[in-house]
Amino acid sequence: MKVYRNFKINNKLNAEQKKINEAIRALFLSDENGLDWYEAQKEFLDDTLKVQFNSDFVVTAFDNDISKLWPVDQSVAEVNAIDVPEGLSNNGTWIWKDGRIIPREYKKEELIEKAESLKRNLIANASTKIAPLQDAVDIEDATPEEVILLKLWKQYRVALNRIDVLLAPDINWPEEPDNVA
Repeated sequence: MKVYRNFKINNKLNAEQKKINEAIRALFLSDENGLDWYEAQKEFLDDTLKVQFNSDFVVTAFDNDISKLWPVDQSVAEVNAIDVPEGLSNNGTWIWKDGRIIPREYKKEELIEKAESLKRNLIANASTKIAPLQDAVDIEDATPEEVILLKLWKQYRVALNRIDVLLAPDINWPEEPDNVA
């Protein structure tokens, strides 16, 4: 299986590449050994998965069609179909290691950062739910169900605020309140 590493934009174009660049503003990439990306594409087999990964080996894209990848500041490898893990995605949860695609193991700092982001998003969502309910209570136009739901959403938001993200990934996230029937 082939692996081409660290493609960069090539600014040292030959005469033919300059002509193409002037005509259609094409960019040219070269790997760490100077191999042109368009030439490298010819080396990949048709029946393999092509995997693009960054300098941290995190899978950022993949496709069976090599021409659909554009690995600026990235590397590309091919994988036999039988070696593709179930559930493969390009959402940052897989890495390329030792010629295989494996689940990513996050560093503690990354887990804390992800927990902080999730906490912010959940609090923002809770605040969005609370605002109209609070408005209804403030103008004395809330239904009994809205009063109950407001209290549940506020309890949920308080519980979120008390989350210690330094405990990531071992956080017991509170559940969103259900609508009161």
